[in-house]
Amino acid sequence: MIARFVRGAIAATALLVAVSSTAEAQGRFGAMAGIALPTGEFGDFADMGFSIGGNFYQPINDKLSLRVDLDWSTFSLDGVDENWTQLGVMVNGMIPINTGTGLMPYALVGIGYYQQKLDVFDESDLAWNVGAGFNFEMSSAKLFAEVVYRSIMSEGDATTSLPVRVGIRF
Repeated sequence: MIARFVRGAIAATALLVAVSSTAEAQGRFGAMAGIALPTGEFGDFADMGFSIGGNFYQPINDKLSLRVDLDWSTFSLDGVDENWTQLGVMVNGMIPINTGTGLMPYALVGIGYYQQKLDVFDESDLAWNVGAGFNFEMSSAKLFAEVVYRSIMSEGDATTSLPVRVGIRF
């Protein structure tokens, strides 16, 4: 299972490097953190968690950027002493929305691969997400804030959550 996850992460990174070699602008690395709200049936037994991660962001042109996210989330469960953890990689398309202001909103859609773990449960599955956010600058820092609906296509019902994150790009 972990080998499949690593292969997926390497393939996503190779795709981004190939695309970035033809792109005009230089890519940026970023870090992000925030809360993760379980939704759907997952929300019936999981409590609010947190999410941390990193990403590589590469503008392709003025209408599209690619972003590869590496994300780790954890949730506590009702009546269980263990945490439900998720480790995944997502390849996202980012579409900027030009407002003519200093606030630069964007739409985000992606596909990826996540490993979910609990004591007796270890599963890796395809995932997708859709969200929105905005980039802004404070002094020389390039910051972003976003909300994303994420669905991990596990056996039976999907595991869904709503990460709300803030981050910085370097």
